[in-house]
Amino acid sequence: MSFTGEVIGPNRVLLYWRTATEINNDFFQLERSMDGITFQTLGEVPGSGTSNDVQERQFVDNKAITGVNYYRLKQFDFDGYSETSRAIPVNVKPLNTFVTVYPNPPETDFRVSLYYDFGEELTFELMDLQGKKYVLTPKEREGNNYNFNINGIRAGVYILAVSAKENVVYQRLLVQ
Repeated sequence: MSFTGEVIGPNRVLLYWRTATEINNDFFQLERSMDGITFQTLGEVPGSGTSNDVQERQFVDNKAITGVNYYRLKQFDFDGYSETSRAIPVNVKPLNTFVTVYPNPPETDFRVSLYYDFGEELTFELMDLQGKKYVLTPKEREGNNYNFNINGIRAGVYILAVSAKENVVYQRLLVQ
């Protein structure tokens, strides 16, 4: 059995495993740990009973925690016997690592690059240190890259908020 995990977005980890054969397989249980010692159950995926065909399965942890998450897979037979896989580490980076703003400081234009497809309609806002907000509209979009013009924005330090449904990422932007 192979068992792997990869980050697929902010606080989201795809767990994937494959079996070559299954005998008396009732279900799989996915577990997560922050220390590699104490594990909590995330969910279950049905087994195939008995099969000589390659079976591929996946499970998404939508609430992965920033930092190293350890995952393991338990396979349970119909008779109650179980086997536990080795723990695999998956490093979940902070949400703000999925967004880059450059150049910073910009001369007239700047670009926001997303390293994850947030999948929803995005909103972009600048907020100055006094709390005044400026809604930004991209002048151009190229895939997950959004280009903005800062004409009319006064010199100062701003917080750029990139929002998509439940996710908000903040980046500092210096306008000269």
